[in-house]
Amino acid sequence: MGTKHILILILAAALMVFQACGEETGESGSSSDSDSDTDTDSDSDTDSDSDTDSDSDTDSDTDTDSDTDTDSDTDTDTDTDTDSDTDSDTDDSCAYECLPHCVSWGGEQMEGACDDGMRCCDGATIPDTDTSGDTDTDTDTDTDTDTDTDTDTDTDTDTDTDTEPVGFNPCPTDGSDCKVMPVGDSITFGFGSADGGAYRTQLFRNAVLDGKKMTFVGRESGGPNDVEGVPFPKNHEGYSGWFVDQFIAQKAQGAVDANIPHIFLIMMGTNDIHQESNASWSDGEQTAAELSDLIDIFVDRVPDALVVVAQIVPMTLSYGNVQANLQDYNNRIPGLVEEKASQGKHVIVVDLNTEFPANGLGGDGLHPNNDGYVFMGNKWYEAIKDYLP
Repeated sequence: MGTKHILILILAAALMVFQACGEETGESGSSSDSDSDTDTDSDSDTDSDSDTDSDSDTDSDTDTDSDTDTDSDTDTDTDTDTDSDTDSDTDDSCAYECLPHCVSWGGEQMEGACDDGMRCCDGATIPDTDTSGDTDTDTDTDTDTDTDTDTDTDTDTDTDTDTEPVGFNPCPTDGSDCKVMPVGDSITFGFGSADGGAYRTQLFRNAVLDGKKMTFVGRESGGPNDVEGVPFPKNHEGYSGWFVDQFIAQKAQGAVDANIPHIFLIMMGTNDIHQESNASWSDGEQTAAELSDLIDIFVDRVPDALVVVAQIVPMTLSYGNVQANLQDYNNRIPGLVEEKASQGKHVIVVDLNTEFPANGLGGDGLHPNNDGYVFMGNKWYEAIKDYLP
């Protein structure tokens, strides 16, 4: 192969290389642009509205009026009156008693002696001078001070609280009778009463006349067959001669076990006060402590019942310390009742002593007669009538 052919081949190869390079390096009309944008918008709006309205209405009105009036008047009156009268008379008669010496008209002292005892000495006269001085001084000081202070303070505080009181009602409201248990000694039993009903007769009579529904409960019995045409409930818990501690030990629990009353009527302590020879005798302090224990027994067993405790009736016995013990015992009862009431217990007191009629005791000076029992029945009724249906 000649040189010419070799050159032609080289040129052809170079041209091919050049074309190939042009295809690799030329611009391509295809453009690929990939953009990936991710937008995440998360809006969380939480609205929480909590409205709490609490209205507490307390009205407090305070009106204060203060008026102060002060009047001060001072009057001072001073009156001064001075009267001075001077009278001077000269008397030449010498009709005066003799002076130690003679004085001339002009007041000059002269020598000489009196003649005949009632005349001046010769050649002299004694002037008669009457001087009257009247001085009247009237000083009147009038001081009038009037201070009037009027202070009016009016405070009005009105607090309105909706609280409905709950009333205590021991008796039934279904139309049945309210059960009352009389508790005591021979005075409750009825010793000395004409019908044996003690105060229970008058108490029941008052209830019947007022249309109240009431009956008596207890394991003892005594009294009339009927009162005001209505059968009389004779039951009671009165034991003649018994002491408070004796009743507690032998009768108290059994009384409630046999009958659950709505109202207890307790009058005990007479035997404790006056029977000094008995082993159970006690003074006012000890008897009151035993009475307190008896009340607690009844309240604990029947907490919804009303317990009425009496200050005992008078007695005319005078031996020993009977009267002092009686007074001491009665004086302690209101205090112990008040203490139990302050603890929420339904206990009240009735005074059977203070207004007891002077002719209300029988001949033994211890037990009431009919007048005394009527008084007691009326007092018991006044204490419980508002509770009876």
